Amino acid sequence: MLDAEARVVELLRTLTEARIAYSYESTGDGVRLMPSMYSEGSYAELESRLRDLRESRKRQLWWHISQRYRFGVERLIVCPVVRRRTGPEFVLPAHCELVAGGPAIGARAAYCRVYRWRAEVNLELVAQGVSVLTRSMFGGESQRIVLPQVVLRRVLGMPEPEPEIVAA
Repeated sequence: MLDAEARVVELLRTLTEARIAYSYESTGDGVRLMPSMYSEGSYAELESRLRDLRESRKRQLWWHISQRYRFGVERLIVCPVVRRRTGPEFVLPAHCELVAGGPAIGARAAYCRVYRWRAEVNLELVAQGVSVLTRSMFGGESQRIVLPQVVLRRVLGMPEPEPEIVAA
């Protein structure tokens, strides 16, 4: 299973998706009719703690966290590939993480979808900020930090459940 900091990182990565998520079975709930994905996860608490961090003396941590996990961009790039016994290894440029490997272009290159963040991001401050967020969410009760089922299944590599077919 995922530890509390890993869950916070996944919440940060999927916050925008949760705000706009649509499911055929989701009409939203709550006063603002947020999508059910938003309501299933700890997104409201995360946003509250991010706001507190942004408005405190620790604003620097908020900036590094936001630039690393929220305000980066996804790009399709061509990257070198090193073939290993365990499978292909994509050689990524600095300040990138692999989202998905794609089709090979010859023997030593492939298309890759990457998430790229700004070069100014300090990964030590990101780690410190994630730790601060984790300790502050739900008053330090980290077991209350939850991911929506769709995100949890994706992170754990589980297939999405088949939708139920209801006879009319």
